[in-house]
This record gives sequence, structure tokens and C-alpha cells, in this order.
Amino acid sequence: MAIKNSNHITLQDGEIANSSVKGILISKSANVLVEGCNFYSTGQNPIAIEYCGDRATLTSSGNMIENNIFHHTNLLPADRLSRPAISIYNSVGDVIQYNEFNDLYFGALDLSSVNDIYFQYNKLANVEQLSSDAGAIYWGRQFDTLGNTIRYNYFENVGSKLTSNYLHSHQAVSIFIDDASTGGNIYGNVFFDGGSQTDGTGVSTAGNGPEFSHVWGNISITTDFDKMSHSFQMNNWRDTVNMKNQFGVKVPVGTAASSWLSQMGMRGIYDGSGSVRVPDQDALKMMWSDTWKEHYKGTQWEGALNHYAKNIYEGFKSRFNAEDYAGALQFLSDNLVHERTNKIHNNVSIGRTQINSNSNNYSNYSGSEGTISAEDKALFVDFDSKDFTLTKEGLAKIQKTAPEFKEIPFNEIGLKTNVGGNKPVVTVNPGLISGVAAAGNEIEVSYTFADQDGDLEGNTKIYWYAGDTADGKFEQIYGVEGNNFKVTEEYNGRYLKYEIIPYDTQVLRGEAVMSAPISVRKTGSVDISKLSEVIKSANDLLSTAQAGDQPGQYPQASIDILKETVAKALEIANDPDAYQYQVNQITDVLQNALDEFKNSVIGVLDGANVNKMSINSLITGKNQEKWIDALGNNDIVFENGSIILGATGKKTVALYQGELPQNTEITFKMKAEVANPEKVGDDGWIGIYFRQNTTTDWGWSGTCAMFDLKQFEIAFQEYAPGESAYNGPIKSLTKTDKKFVYDQEHEITVGTYDLPTGKVMIALKLDGEEVYSDILDSTALFEKEGYFAISSSANTENFKLTVSPVYADVSVLDETIRAAEEFLENAVIGDGYGEYPEEVIKALEEAIKEAEAVTKDDVQSVVDKAELAIRQALTAAKGEGGSDGTISENGSYAINYDFPASDLTVEKSATDVTLTVDPEQGTPEIKVTADGVEMEIPADTLISDHFKLPLVGTTPSAEFTSGEVDKVYGAGNEGITTNQPVRIVLKGANGLGIAYKNEKGSYSAILKTVKEDTFEAAETVLASSKVPFVKVKSGNDMVVYATSLAELVTYKITQTTSPTPTPPAQNTPAGPVTSIVGGGGGIAGVSGNQEKEES
Repeated sequence: MAIKNSNHITLQDGEIANSSVKGILISKSANVLVEGCNFYSTGQNPIAIEYCGDRATLTSSGNMIENNIFHHTNLLPADRLSRPAISIYNSVGDVIQYNEFNDLYFGALDLSSVNDIYFQYNKLANVEQLSSDAGAIYWGRQFDTLGNTIRYNYFENVGSKLTSNYLHSHQAVSIFIDDASTGGNIYGNVFFDGGSQTDGTGVSTAGNGPEFSHVWGNISITTDFDKMSHSFQMNNWRDTVNMKNQFGVKVPVGTAASSWLSQMGMRGIYDGSGSVRVPDQDALKMMWSDTWKEHYKGTQWEGALNHYAKNIYEGFKSRFNAEDYAGALQFLSDNLVHERTNKIHNNVSIGRTQINSNSNNYSNYSGSEGTISAEDKALFVDFDSKDFTLTKEGLAKIQKTAPEFKEIPFNEIGLKTNVGGNKPVVTVNPGLISGVAAAGNEIEVSYTFADQDGDLEGNTKIYWYAGDTADGKFEQIYGVEGNNFKVTEEYNGRYLKYEIIPYDTQVLRGEAVMSAPISVRKTGSVDISKLSEVIKSANDLLSTAQAGDQPGQYPQASIDILKETVAKALEIANDPDAYQYQVNQITDVLQNALDEFKNSVIGVLDGANVNKMSINSLITGKNQEKWIDALGNNDIVFENGSIILGATGKKTVALYQGELPQNTEITFKMKAEVANPEKVGDDGWIGIYFRQNTTTDWGWSGTCAMFDLKQFEIAFQEYAPGESAYNGPIKSLTKTDKKFVYDQEHEITVGTYDLPTGKVMIALKLDGEEVYSDILDSTALFEKEGYFAISSSANTENFKLTVSPVYADVSVLDETIRAAEEFLENAVIGDGYGEYPEEVIKALEEAIKEAEAVTKDDVQSVVDKAELAIRQALTAAKGEGGSDGTISENGSYAINYDFPASDLTVEKSATDVTLTVDPEQGTPEIKVTADGVEMEIPADTLISDHFKLPLVGTTPSAEFTSGEVDKVYGAGNEGITTNQPVRIVLKGANGLGIAYKNEKGSYSAILKTVKEDTFEAAETVLASSKVPFVKVKSGNDMVVYATSLAELVTYKITQTTSPTPTPPAQNTPAGPVTSIVGGGGGIAGVSGNQEKEES
């Protein structure tokens, strides 16, 4: 669209999109208003303004760009002026206000040869995403750009997300005034991560040698510390930057001779390039005019007019033309002001507080450096929600350092009204994240998308972040986007977050939402893979489940129960110290809850008392006699468990004369074979009939509900006195694309049901998918009893129809029954250790009994419910087992893995007690107290086999000749190992010798000692010395740490004179020492190393 040579044109509430070049060109026009428009998918500028207003007289164009949204534009830029959302060239007084710019590859505004432009109350987010050496607002290389004001705008996340910008390494900033151009009045803006630089030196505002810029009263907040090192910068070039001092002239500080020479085209003589160009003479004439002098009198730009004044230009030029280059430079040095013309003052910097030094900086407020403190946040109304309105106290605090800082109307920034519709909104559902955050797993986000306009979700963006602490710094994980994240080992023990930026199908962007931190599970010794799968399945279902009382919805109570169970499962799954039994237990509980939840879905047939059955029992045994051919052709054959209609090619209607319960639903397999496809025609069909009111006739001769199956088509017919109806091909009611096909076997589930509402419902499933269901308007069939029939087409002799049984898969049920029976074999009723209450055992027995009545001839849902009932009863029984108790009789007792800890007391009457173990499962923590001995087994200990408790006895299991036996502990134990030390306290055994029964059946002395009675100290020595036992004294007791549960013997050491040892032969390795040195005497028969204390 082009608006040329026009006045008072309004373009309102438009949608400007999908153009290959510009959206709107406004040329040589005045008082043009563009308002309420949605700009997107343009090849170049959405708006280009040129030659509007009069620069010579500084007459304003009166053009206004207000309350528009610009996003995803400038997709095919050709040059600098075609990259920004709005470009303004050779114009005066244009106002851009209350707009929103987001998701732009390049900038929002580019100015060239303009005056008195106002850019105000605009919101910019995620701009300059594929740019560098650029600004969201940019102008450069022009000394005559006077009067431009940038105020009361909000900039967020400016700059590229690329880790290595493919253009070059320069920065992208919010406001960039380039190459010695005359600057602007920049105040009242808020910058939140307002710049980006690949080497981390980004800033919010930048200037490459501009003059007469004022940057004041702004707020710069940095949270992405890797992108920015400074808050504000507006560099005056150094006085002789890039100039060689070959003429010996000393230029005073602040003279800005280099920028003057650059703009006037004569720096080449001084920097060695030798190039000279003539400055824009029309621009100089305007700068020297009385109109401009009067217009800019008393402003910051009055200094620019003096800087480029006619007398300075002509005085320098006359000397320059005479090739008096030294004199020309000296003249310039004597006549230019000697001060930094760029002023940065009364600003607020938080997160990054450094301000470039090569400008006039003063009275700036600095918050925290390299972090955002609570004190920083307290300056604002709601920092975390990005409401950067200053509190009254915050403003007062800032003004103590920056007295000229003014309150910023933050809540007035941005669109005045919705443009392009309401923006979409997302809500993160953290409790429903799919999967467990652990190495090797994939997690998937869960969120709710909403749009007031009813727009569907568009290309919503999801970015992932990682941090070392939950409340610390999070860095974006580049190259990873989307709903799913594969967790790898590098994130073990760390935290993840994801950011969701919603878009609707109108390409409108909503506010970004960041999730709460997700703790990544540290690598542990337990296997959580099964638990992870069940959690994912549960959360996947919860993410789509709707609460309510309508069909397909779930009771709120059922949703709440499953959510609570998932939360408990996640707590254990994310706990690196969790034990395997805890993981196994919660996996069972969650799987049961998930299956129970699936069964709770509200169905249209709830309350209808449906009788689900397979056809199996109707076509076997004596029930075969109840089938008749209603047409009298007697072409029904029973073969290989199936019933065949039209076996010899005759028309056949198989009518079952036995009565079926009301609301029966039947499942069977069916194959319609066509003898001659060319003769099928419209008159060929298969019929399934319910509620036949006669046992001798069929179809429309009486009352019935009939499903009419044809090639690729299903129809329904209802017959009742005075109300017969043919519904025709079922198309609008078909649920899927699945079709009935001749010569192909299908599984069919079909039924006619009386509903509690007094209506009749019909439904048909094909190969497990519901392809048709309807609630009939007629009530003629309601509560009508009748018979069931199948026809192989009553009108043609072209079909052979085979109806076969459907067998349920009972393998899982059988496996669950076996597991339950194995549990019952070892379960003991009682209240002692490892014993179970009688009621839970009986409940499990009853569930098994009911399940054993279920066979493969039942429908699958009946089998699955029976299997679930056993699982639930088994899980409940395990949870009620005794974890503590007293053992008073000899025998075997199974370790109860369903509890975190067990305390056992063994009475004196029990002298031979065996604990049975699962070698593949880590034990709970077990403490045993018995007469004269204590035992402590740490949690998660793997024990290789069943073992005897180390109860006190007096007789070794083998000959012991090494001393006088004091006591024997765990007689008969040998060859049993553990993966970590077990602690055994032998009461009153301090001072005695101790030996263990080794794998050869003899006894070896325990000589290795440790200084501290701790598991950590014992484990260190056991690992380093590679022995199975160490010991430590503890008062009158002896404490043994063991990785072998062998029989122990304590004995009295006989005091004898130690014989003089015979030295071993030279170069012959010494064998094991076959004596224990105790009190100077040797004891034969017990081998081992010399006793040595270690720590």
C-alpha cells in the first residue's frame, strides 16, 4: 500500500501481512494516522516514511503511528533501510507511540536525515534476534539528525540468541547512535537485558563517537550476565582517534576534532588514508539557518549547531585548502568546545552497573553488580512479574544519588488496546511434567493454552535452561527447543527450567512464562526405569483428562487421587537416596492407581447394567443346538469353534433361540467372504440383529435393531410397530476412518442398551475402535426383550460368513495370580515380624478365587479388572506386613522389603533363626537384638543368600583346635557375601580371640583392626586390605564389621612361649603365618596376618 502526496489519511484496524516487499509506504504526506493494525510476515518494512514534513523550515509532518503491533516482519530485507519495522527518511515530526514490537530479526526503527522524531511509550521484546553491530533504534553518520527524542519505552531481551553470531562479533543493543552522528534525548526508558554481545560486553545504549547525546533518567536491568558487562555507553570518540599526529598539533581533551573531521569529510589527511569528500551542503545550510538556530535554541542541540557553525567550517576550510593542515587543525582545536558532549546522568543500573568512561557521567545510581539482590527488587512494585514501576520508597532512595531522576509511567507503556485480537495465555502445569528428570530419561512439559478469541495454538516456542541451584543463575541450553528434553548425565544433581512463549494461529505472541525449577535426580544405585514409565503414563493421561460428570470425563475425586499418587511417586523417583524397595512399592501403587483411574472414566452406559460377553459360549457345546436358520435353508455349520453361515452358498439368517440378558454386548470375529464380487451390488449386506421379538422369523417382520454392514459402509435400521426407520449409511456418526471390508476378518463388539434416561443407545466397535454410536430418538425398543441373530445377506447367495470366538489374553492375569500365590505360600498371619493381618490375607485369597473363575472366554475388560483386583489386594497386603517384632521360635523368616527399617528382638528360646533374602534387592535397614549379640544391616545391602542370625551357641560347626572356645555365633554360616559392611556387636568379648569360618571349612583369625567404630572407617580398611572382616574394641564388647556372613568363634588365647621363627629361604616367598601372636605365644590351626590397627 502506498500513501503519496496525501493529507489526513487514517488507516485503522487493518491486517497487513504476507507482502513480498513493504507493507505501507507513506511519501510526501502529512497527518497520516496508522492505528490498530497488525503487521506480520512482510518481506521488508511494514512501514516506510519518506519526505514527510519540511526539514528546511522544520515543519512537522503530523504523521502518527500509534497502537499497532509489529511481529515476524522484514523476512526478506535488501539493505539497511529495509530491515527495521519502521524506517523514516528525510522527514520531520513523525510520532511513533504506544506500539508493540516483538520477534523481529532486525530492529524497530531506523532514522536517516530526520528531525524531531518522537519514539515513545512503545514496548519492544525479542528484537535484533539475528543482528549484530545494530540497534533496535538506530541512526548514524549524520551531523544534521537533531531534535530526536526516545522516551518512556520498554526494551526486553534485545540481541541475538546465537552463541556465536554468524554475522560478526559486534553487539546488538537497544539504542545505537553510530559513527559521530548527532545524538538524541534519551530518557525515561526501561531496559531489561537490553543488549547482547558474543564476548559478554553488551550494553543497553551504545554510541560510536556521537556528539550531544543525553542519556538520563533511564533504568537498565541486567539478568543475563553473560551478554552484558555495562549498562550505558555513549562513547565520544577520543580527540584524535585514528589520527596520526604527523603535524605536531596537541588537541585538548574533549575537543572532538576527530568526529568533526569525519563528518566534514576531511579526516583522511590526518589519518593517513588521504581521502577527502565534500559534506552535504544542503545539510550545512540548514544547520546554519536562522530557522534551525531559533528552533533549537536552549536545547542540547544548540551545541551541535555551534559545533558545526559556519565560521568554524569556513575558517578550517580556508586553511585546509591552502594545505596548511597543521594550522587548520590548530584552528579547530582553538574553536571547538573542550568538553565531552555526551552526558550520561541520573540513570539507574542494576545487575550490570558499569558506565562507559569516555563520556560525561555523573549522579548515576548503582545497584548490585553481577547479581540481583533483594534490595534491588525492593525498588520496584513487582520485580519478578516485571512490573518495574518504582515504589515511593524506591524512587526516594534513587533520588538521593540521582536527584534529577523522574518517575517513569511504566504501566502506560505498550498497546492502548488489543490489536489483532487477544493475546494467548499459557499456564504451566509443573505437577504434570511427563517423565522423571533423571539421566537417560526424556521429560515432556505440560501446559495449558488459552485464547479468548478461540484461536488455536500456533507455533508456541519452548526453550530450556539449566542451573546449579534452584534459586541461582540459569543459562539457556542452546540448540534445544520444544516440548521434550532428553536428560543426560551432565545435568545430574542440577536443575532445569523451561520457558514457554505462546503463539496463536494469528501469530500473536503472549507473555512468556517460566516454569519452576525441576530437580534432576542424581545417579543412584536403584532402577527407576519402570517407575519413570508409569509416571509418564499417568501424567500423559492427566494432562488430557477433564473433570466432570459427562461421558468421557472423570470424577474430580479420581483426578485428585491420581495426582496425589503421582506426587508421592515423583518424590521417591527424584530422591537419590531412595531404596529399591521404595521404588518398587510406589511403582505398584501408582500402576494400580492409574488402572483404577482409567476405569473411573464416565461412560454413557454408566448405570445401564451392561452384560459384556464374547460369543464363545453361544457357539460351543449344547448351545450350538439353539441356532436355527430363520430362512429355513439350514445352511449353518459349526467348524473349528466357529459358526459358518452360507457355507454352501445359500441365504442364511442364524437366529439364536436362547434368551440373553437385557443390555447384552457381544464380541466376536467375523469374516464375510464374497464368491463373486461383481454380484455384490447394493443388495449385498451382512446383518446383526438385537431384540428380535420372535424365535422363528427375522428382521423387519417384527421388532428389532439391525446393523447393516456393507463394503466400506455401516448403516442402522430400527424396526418397531408403527415406528420403523432406516437411518441409511452412517457417516456423520462415524467416529473413525475404519471401514468394514469384505474378505477381511474383523473383531466386532456390538450392543443395544437401555439407558437410565429412558432412551435406547446402539453402538458398534470395529477392531477395537468405536466407529459408531447413537442414542435413538425413538423409545419403541426401550425395555423390549428379544433374541440375537446374524445374517449372511438375506437377499443374495453370494456370501459365506464365518463368525469366530474371541479369546481374552489371560497371560498377565495368570502371572499376577502366580505372584499372589507365591506371596501367600510364605505369608504368616500374625502381628510379628514379617507377619500379616488376617483380613488382608483373606482379601487377597478372595480376589484370587474370583479371578480363577475368569477364563479366556470372558471379554478382555473383565479379565483386566480381575487382574487389577488381585494387584490391589497384593499391594495392600504387602503394605500391612509387620516390619518390627519379636522372634521366639526357631525357623526361617523372610525379610520384609516393603518398609524402610526393621527392629527385631530375638528371645532366648530361639537359637537357630534364618533370614531369607532376595539377592537382587537391597535390604531395608535391619537392627537385631539378641542375647549376647547385636547386629546392624545398613539400608540397601545386597546379601548373596539366606543366612543365619549370629545367635550365641557353644559348639563350632567344624573342628576348632586353636584355643578354648568361648562362644559360637551363627553356627553353619559360610560363603555368604554382602556389598557393604554389616556391623556385629559381640557382648563381653573384648580381650578374646576371634576367627571366622572360611570357604575351605577351616577357621581364619580376624586380626585387622580399625580405630573408629564407624561404617565409613570400616569400609575404607576392608576395601584397601581386601579382607572380609575388621574389628574394633568398644568397652567390654568387640565390634566386628563384615562383608561375609560367616560363622564366628571367640576363644581364649593360650599364653605360651613363642618359638623362634625360622627365616624363609632366600628368594622364596613367605607363606601365610600359621600362628597368632598373643601374649608371646603361638596358636596352631588358625591362620591369618599379624594384627595391625588402621584407621
